[in-house]
Amino acid sequence: MNATVNWGTVADGDLAGYLVYHGTVPGVYYESFVVTAPTTTKAFTGLYDWLPHYFAVTAYDTSDNESAKSTSVLKQIYLKKQTVLLGGAACG
Repeated sequence: MNATVNWGTVADGDLAGYLVYHGTVPGVYYESFVVTAPTTTKAFTGLYDWLPHYFAVTAYDTSDNESAKSTSVLKQIYLKKQTVLLGGAACG
């Protein structure tokens, strides 16, 4: 599963970038990724299906002051299980 997180820019003269947090429980993030300003998007690949994925973003400045986390966003995809029947199979 893939997800792309994007957010609006922060108007701060000494903005250095953003931290994008990721976890599978609301408000509990087990990893974070640095995104250098002015970029306002982060792509995630290889996320596990059937699990909820929560994301939040903070801004940080050149003095390493970090803002409060944004409201978390949920991404979850349930893939449909498909059954393939092969020709010539017989039961009995």
